[in-house]
Amino acid sequence: MALPTDGLLDSLQLAAFQQEEAGQFAERDQTESLLENLSRQRIVADSSPELPRARLNALEQLRMARARRDAEELSSRRAPPAVDSIDSPQPEPIATTPATPALADSAVAVEVRPVDSAGLQRPPPSVATRCTTGVARFRWISPAPAALASRNQEAVDVKARIDAPCGLSRVDLFLDDQFFHSVAPGTFSGGAFEFMDRVPATPGVHRLEILACDTFDLCARSAPAEFRIAGPIPSWIPRAVGTLVVLCGLLGLGLALRRRPHSKAILRPSGSSIALPIPDSTGISGTLRRRLQQVAQEIGPGFPAVSLRIPDNPPALNIDPESIGDALTSLLRFHAKRSVSGGQVLIAMGHGPLSAEVVFEDTASTPDDGILGALFDTARPFLKDRLGLDQELIAAKEAFNRPGCSLFAEARIDGGLRCRMKIPLLQGPT
Repeated sequence: MALPTDGLLDSLQLAAFQQEEAGQFAERDQTESLLENLSRQRIVADSSPELPRARLNALEQLRMARARRDAEELSSRRAPPAVDSIDSPQPEPIATTPATPALADSAVAVEVRPVDSAGLQRPPPSVATRCTTGVARFRWISPAPAALASRNQEAVDVKARIDAPCGLSRVDLFLDDQFFHSVAPGTFSGGAFEFMDRVPATPGVHRLEILACDTFDLCARSAPAEFRIAGPIPSWIPRAVGTLVVLCGLLGLGLALRRRPHSKAILRPSGSSIALPIPDSTGISGTLRRRLQQVAQEIGPGFPAVSLRIPDNPPALNIDPESIGDALTSLLRFHAKRSVSGGQVLIAMGHGPLSAEVVFEDTASTPDDGILGALFDTARPFLKDRLGLDQELIAAKEAFNRPGCSLFAEARIDGGLRCRMKIPLLQGPT
């Protein structure tokens, strides 16, 4: 179970004082009883019970003064009236405590009896001698609320302005609800007092409070000021960030190298004729190179850039490559016409254990899905997207209508058209 804080005890003592001023004596007695019980709990369990003991002593002194005052009032009412003509002296009026003005939001007034150096409580002052101009008021200068201190673990400066019309007897500083330091203002008799102190800088969120008592032992507690101190950055964080940056750079470099084409693109030279070199090659590779040169010479300077990714010595096919040479020429001419406006044509070949695959691609616009399905359809002899090569493309499709062969068109993911040709390999010794 948590112990009652100093702020709670101060609030109860102030509430009892205000209830007495308002004539609410039943509520005052209940509040004082609760204050007495909580103060005794603090005295028993707290390691520094000076403040709760001072409040309890002040409450007992106040009850004794109240009892004496009630007894004097009762005896004055029972005294017989004077019989002589000489005016008898009137009893002195009972001293009443003036109403305390409304407190600011930053302070809570509470009466605390200080203890001298011998450990004895000072006698309570007369209720009529309290300060009539109000309790002390506070204004924090530093640290600002929720302030972020430096990371170099330096001490934090604490500054506050205290307006005390009746002077100050002591000023106590509390750090995280624990007593930290006490300052004696000395000969300060009233006005504005600037409180200055320093607290250690430990990482975390901290809470500061000031308790100021005037010369009449009427104390006020300031509103709490919270500040945050960030610890130093661990040394492993910069190293981890640097390592992560290096790994990302290496990964990006590897991806860039992997995306580079395996062979350089053959750019068309400037001039009126096209002459493509034909390296020594056999099989389907030789047929593709010869047909590509034929198409390049037909189209002339408008022939697009071509990237070749075919082997010089491909595996033997189950059919004669020249038997599909016209079909290859038609397909090359079709992709070249689609790319005359600045596109590029890719020719690649690969093979598995049973068949080889030849791929023609271009980077022109992607045809619609309905056009892709009808590109080699004999039921639609004329299509605008065939670019005048209707009969040639239909004949190319028929050239691949043989066992193990196929031809179909599909759209590229990043735009353009791709034609795939599947041809079976020759099985057994060549």
